[in-house]
Amino acid sequence: MVSALWIEPETITLAPSSATSQLGTSYTATAYVASGGAPAAGAPVVFTVLAGPNSGKTLSATTERSGHAAFTYTSNTIGVDVIAATTGSVASNQVVARWITIPTLLTWTGSVAGETNDPVTLGARLTEATTSNPVAGQTLTFNFGEQSLTATTDANGTASVSTAASMTQYLNIVRDESSIAITSNPNVAEGMSQIVTALLPDSDGGAPLVGRAVTFTIGAVTATATTDANGIAAAAITIPISFGTGPIARVRRRRE
Repeated sequence: MVSALWIEPETITLAPSSATSQLGTSYTATAYVASGGAPAAGAPVVFTVLAGPNSGKTLSATTERSGHAAFTYTSNTIGVDVIAATTGSVASNQVVARWITIPTLLTWTGSVAGETNDPVTLGARLTEATTSNPVAGQTLTFNFGEQSLTATTDANGTASVSTAASMTQYLNIVRDESSIAITSNPNVAEGMSQIVTALLPDSDGGAPLVGRAVTFTIGAVTATATTDANGIAAAAITIPISFGTGPIARVRRRRE
């Protein structure tokens, strides 16, 4: 006699889809595992931060009777984390955890005038607006005439650079614009369609950039997708067998 055991398929869902937390506070992502539409108790779940300032952080958990398992952590770095969960070989949707700091204040500390062709110091101090505590390790960009100069804030929140003044130049300070990161497996196999994903946040505060075109390039093969409400772009790409298995060569934001 031969018997067959039929197993209900499992699904896993991660929520919330997007959340914003201040640095030093707790963020929680909750996975729900179901089997045949009913909660799956005792299911193993692995949470992973795929990209962002806390990339590589993982947690293994087991679902409760309700089918839920939680992943709670904190961050000391501004940015956007992309998180996913798995149970066995089944993967969840990707969610976004955005880490922000309290409002900041940028105060000019450099020269306000100088003689032509003499050195002039461009400087500014970055502090928390509510506490006046200095913010260290942040990049400031000084636009001085046609020059664009960068400096990193020190332990006192101060950044400065020196240059020479021409006949007429005006001082302005801006922050970095945006950054982009692969959130899917960077290695793709030949001869089959695969989904590649990337996250495009604003570097100043980590807000997602929505509706922006992102182009993935592997050799001569390209695929373009538009970022969604969480700043994530996803595209299907197929690598010819002649290419062999290899990494994504380039991912970039296409300027509109």
